[in-house]
Amino acid sequence: MLFVILILIFLLAFLYSVIYQIRCFIIRQKKDELGKKVNSIIVGQYVLKNNNTNIYLVKTNNNKRSHYDVKRNAIRLDDIDYDSNTFSSVASSIALAINAVSINKGNRFYFLLVNYINKIAIVICIVCIYLHDLTFLMLGMIFFLGCLFFKYNNLKKEMDILNTEIDNIKKEYKINDKDIEKIYNYTSVILYNELSFNIFK
Repeated sequence: MLFVILILIFLLAFLYSVIYQIRCFIIRQKKDELGKKVNSIIVGQYVLKNNNTNIYLVKTNNNKRSHYDVKRNAIRLDDIDYDSNTFSSVASSIALAINAVSINKGNRFYFLLVNYINKIAIVICIVCIYLHDLTFLMLGMIFFLGCLFFKYNNLKKEMDILNTEIDNIKKEYKINDKDIEKIYNYTSVILYNELSFNIFK
């Protein structure tokens, strides 16, 4: 019975991951643009500056997706997001900037450690489900849920930053209510995707 319950919890987490990965994919495919005065670099740097962090946005190498490089403490934007004024690119830049701010307010080592433990725990869970090994599945789920709890606590902090910064962005760049709401919704989806498995991130 316990084995079935653990599998159901894992499957729910997997379903959440699939839904948010699809939502992020759909957002990324949209090419609707903001005004020419607003782009991913300007808005991303604005968020970073407002939160007193010494982080810069640069272009990625080797066609990697946009991400915050914790080791090098830099936000790397890909060809699609770099210097782009689409809603999806601006939202991605804001989400990465907020993620970088929250990590730098904490301990970067812990975030790296949680990321590695999370990946290992997911692999352990998948292997143990396949092998019907309850003991190691329980161990894997404890580590997995522990990482999920850590990420959820950090997400709450990131949403607080977003709620503050979205008003600042609206005033600074004179963005209308409809557009700022779209940016906010896109950014929220990207931030909530941090709770997904993201095993290849």
